[in-house]
Amino acid sequence: MNLKFYVRRFESGVTIVWGEGAPDTETTDLLYPFVSVNKFTGDTVEGYIPDGSDFWAEAYPASPADRAFAVRELGGRAAVEARLQKLYDAAVQAEEARKAAQQG
Repeated sequence: MNLKFYVRRFESGVTIVWGEGAPDTETTDLLYPFVSVNKFTGDTVEGYIPDGSDFWAEAYPASPADRAFAVRELGGRAAVEARLQKLYDAAVQAEEARKAAQQG
């Protein structure tokens, strides 16, 4: 699995992004599933980052220590992969349902 780890200036989270984007017919963007964990509180957020988002311009690769922290806080690499896989699958299923509704 291709996981990418990012941090952004002036933010306290480490964001883990699934390496493959899911198509979105409502836009021309790909949607990249992500989960982010706050380094101070441990709070998590998950969702999708469009490939056209400002996130990409403001993000830079996380340090090995930040990557290790995020994986540990989220229950290990297998748990992170499962969580991102679930988000990716949901996006693909939603896309398929939209296509079916447009054709039907």
